[in-house]
Amino acid sequence: MYRIFFLLLLLCPILLYSQSETPDPRIKQVDSLSFAAVLDLRKGQFDEALLDIKAAKELASAFLDRSDEKYRICLFLEGRIYGETEQFEKAIAVHRRLMSILVQLPEPDSLQLGQNFDNFGTIYFRQGDFRQAEQCFRSAAKIWDALEGENPTLAGINHNNMGMLFQSYGQLDRAHEQFEISTRILSPALPPRHPFLVQLLSNLGTVAYLQGEYARAAEYYEEAYDLIDSTQGPKNPVWILIGNNLAGVYQKLNKLDEATSLANLVHERMVSSFGQEHPKVGMSLVNLAKLADRSGQLDTALLLAHKGIRIMEESLGESHHDFGPAIQYLGNLYWKTGQHEKALRQYIRANSLAKSYLTTASQYLSESELESYSAANRSGVGFLLSAAEMHPTNEPNAAAVAYDHMLFTKGFLLTAAKRIRQYARRDPFIQQSYVAWQEYLSRIAGEMAKPIESRADISIWQDSALLLEKQLVQSASAFSRDYQQVGWEQVQAGLGPDEMAIEFVRYPFLDPESTDRIRYAAILLSHDHDPRLIPLADEAVFQKLLVASGNGSIEAVDHLYGYNQRGFRVQQDSLQTLFELVWAPLLEQIPPGVTIYHSPDGLLNRLNLGAVPFTLDSVILDRNPVIQLTSTRDLVSMDNRKSKAPESAWVFGAIRYDTEAPEDATLQENGALASRSSDAVLSLDADWPYLPGTEREVKAIADLMTEKGLDFKIWTGSAATEDRFLHISDDEFSPDLIHLATHGFFFKDQASGTAGPGAGMSMTENPMFRSGLVMAGANHEEMTTLEEGEDGILTAYEISELDLSHTETVVLSACETGLGEVLVGEGVYGLQRAFKIAGVQNLIISLWQVSDRNTKLFMETFYGIWLRDGKDISDAFRQAQLEMRDRFLSPYQWAGFVLVQ
Repeated sequence: MYRIFFLLLLLCPILLYSQSETPDPRIKQVDSLSFAAVLDLRKGQFDEALLDIKAAKELASAFLDRSDEKYRICLFLEGRIYGETEQFEKAIAVHRRLMSILVQLPEPDSLQLGQNFDNFGTIYFRQGDFRQAEQCFRSAAKIWDALEGENPTLAGINHNNMGMLFQSYGQLDRAHEQFEISTRILSPALPPRHPFLVQLLSNLGTVAYLQGEYARAAEYYEEAYDLIDSTQGPKNPVWILIGNNLAGVYQKLNKLDEATSLANLVHERMVSSFGQEHPKVGMSLVNLAKLADRSGQLDTALLLAHKGIRIMEESLGESHHDFGPAIQYLGNLYWKTGQHEKALRQYIRANSLAKSYLTTASQYLSESELESYSAANRSGVGFLLSAAEMHPTNEPNAAAVAYDHMLFTKGFLLTAAKRIRQYARRDPFIQQSYVAWQEYLSRIAGEMAKPIESRADISIWQDSALLLEKQLVQSASAFSRDYQQVGWEQVQAGLGPDEMAIEFVRYPFLDPESTDRIRYAAILLSHDHDPRLIPLADEAVFQKLLVASGNGSIEAVDHLYGYNQRGFRVQQDSLQTLFELVWAPLLEQIPPGVTIYHSPDGLLNRLNLGAVPFTLDSVILDRNPVIQLTSTRDLVSMDNRKSKAPESAWVFGAIRYDTEAPEDATLQENGALASRSSDAVLSLDADWPYLPGTEREVKAIADLMTEKGLDFKIWTGSAATEDRFLHISDDEFSPDLIHLATHGFFFKDQASGTAGPGAGMSMTENPMFRSGLVMAGANHEEMTTLEEGEDGILTAYEISELDLSHTETVVLSACETGLGEVLVGEGVYGLQRAFKIAGVQNLIISLWQVSDRNTKLFMETFYGIWLRDGKDISDAFRQAQLEMRDRFLSPYQWAGFVLVQ
């Protein structure tokens, strides 16, 4: 929705005073002029309102003290008028003058102080300074809470303001909740047709619009429009806002005649109210350009867009969050008119602006808020890459810009999450806030592990944790080393002649109209060649292949990795193979023997790309070393690509999930697969079965560590507890290596009615609670070895809160530890992300259910090469996979583990 639709036109629904009964004619005149200013403001007659209030202020200053309520009201209204006309610098100056008076009063005027905070927040919000806006809105909220309902109208307005803020963050559910609260508060306090209640209807419509529910949005807007049109008419500022909203939704519903007629009427009213050069008029012109575009009048659309963007740039500046989308739209118009290079330049500019907006947002938003904000502003690279694919050109180099975009955005949220923890550990002054935040997170994690019916109300803890996190984010914003922009040239400079980097990217394919089509591409970089864009395939093709391959069984994995066809032929069902989809377009430009550093995106996170076969008897790993990274930007900081051998280690295995290990452990190993996964628990009210292979696995690893003289600890049986792991960094440093041989789980959905261990976690929305590892006593919480509050389930959420910054490698010798919810540009939300947030560099994870026996064999092979032969971890991992391949052939038996560096 156009950003103008978000702006709240506060209408002074109450006065902070009643008309004076004093016989002093001068005071009566001040009151009359102030009241006239309020009436003018409600009618949208801003020039008249400003003249009235300036006259009132001049008169009041002649005979009243600056601290007098009458003078303060004059300042308050003057600031409001400047704010409504978007003269922001003047508005801020006036409100600051008023604030300095209010804080020096012998007895604070809480009502005016609170409303001044709300006004300040509104001004910052319109400027696009969401950080300052939120601080002001929250300051006002504290005042209204302290007054305990003494003035519910102002509290209702504050909830509306917070809703507008959450809407701009992309957190639509939170926004809807705030608008509903505001409506409940204000409905009994204001007349039924009051403009503010009409505004709230429009706000609810905007949430529906942003959720893609255009018909429901139209219902809200039409009800609001009928109410304001019948009572106030087009002279009221709220009529302008709602009319604009309604025109926008009519456009989405393809009611172009109604949309154009209403948009023109709104534009005329805007010009009449604000003048030709007002930013609202500029945005209105861009909206009219979109309607002309939809009607096929492209030349008219270009003229309107250029004029509107000029006004916006001169009045708002390019740093305003409304400006970037307007530039992106101008690129669309150039593309439609065949001016492809001009279009690319606009897309590149819009992309640069989007990155600056995201950088600013990262300095004050929590991780969840930043995730929503990022998702709501993600389409820019889609326009850029779509244009570059449809019209390849070297001027400008869209592939280079797109590579820089991926370096900036991929893992951006992960970096933001890590930054808080790194900063808090370095700065003793914020340790207290950090510890308090951790305590709230621990309480939340404990409750989320319980079934829903047994959970305490954690909303207060969640709110407190959110506020503390935002304080930490703002404190850490100066600690910006991790946010220094890394460009493709820096990555290229670090590549040797025998190395190449690939950034895989998933993006909406736009031509330039929005469609449901999602594309994948690879951007290839070598030491002697600029980035090259190589289109791959639609996501639907990858999805069909994954669905056709089933859910991780032996047959499914062998089918997916082309065991029957060896990957280089078209399958009988005409589906393309992984080789045809991913590697065939790339290998012509990648010589054999070159090390490939790659960063996956989207569904590619669920694949072992090195295991893809390309001839009858070879896989990609035979041809090229393939190393997976979170982002190829990591190559800039990987000065020494070879990982050092560990000197210390903690090993967990042979874990007792019951009070005793089962007597038939050997029979289990020799029988079925004894998978280290959660299937049995998900499908039945069953316990986690003992894994006999882990006992031999950890013994073999211990023998190797003893041989190499490593300082290590092994935790087995009932000693391998959740609490033991959560205190792994109680000493000065966490160990260099952590090995966990146990069950892993990922609950794909909120499976209602799930019984057995882990049932509570399967029903939570947060994927970091639905992924984890199983520790001692998980089947029987009453075990005496369990600490108070411990359930034997180590969730990804709990792991993410640890300090494992001194741990170089974690090996998850369990099933499906690489699974989780995939977020575009951020990888997998689950154990992989948890250990990365905790600070781990190298992570070995599994993509499917590997048998207990084969997992043991793989780990023994890998550790033997790594520790005994002294190989680099990536070389040892590759050699172990190839040795297992030669031994078992079937990809299911050897390709399930992936090393992420």
